Amino acid sequence: MRTPRLTLAVTALLTALAVSGCSGSDGEQPDAESPSSTSASESSEAQKPFERACSVEAEVTGTVEASWAGKGRASNEAGPTMYQFSKGQDQMTVYAGKDDIPTNANITIDGATFTTTDPDIGLDVAGNGTKAVVDADTTGVDGPGPHVSATFTCGKGKSKGNG
Repeated sequence: MRTPRLTLAVTALLTALAVSGCSGSDGEQPDAESPSSTSASESSEAQKPFERACSVEAEVTGTVEASWAGKGRASNEAGPTMYQFSKGQDQMTVYAGKDDIPTNANITIDGATFTTTDPDIGLDVAGNGTKAVVDADTTGVDGPGPHVSATFTCGKGKSKGNG
């Protein structure tokens, strides 16, 4: 079982890579056995790089409190599909599991970062970037974190590259 600190560290690293635009090798094809809730038709589209606009609603309760609504994005340009939303310095990123990266969500509020620890509880994340639903508890470096309820609803968007 993954420790919360390891999951938090991996999630923070993925966020840093996404923000820096580092995407690894563009010549690699996605693994067809990636753990996501996509159908066969969604899988073929998810192989091409994409970016989609999303509407986001989120409620964070418990150890910290926040309520967000607005526009976010979904993209697979940095590897796994990521759903992102930010409001000022606060942010949320949800990852669709791929290869060794588990499906997870993380939030940063007032400088503190929290992440989900079990990819099978409270996360329904489409690998094709169309929808992500989070209804899960989180953990921070110092212990239990808040509960997160969020929905990303995304449009068709645009594929990138020559695919």
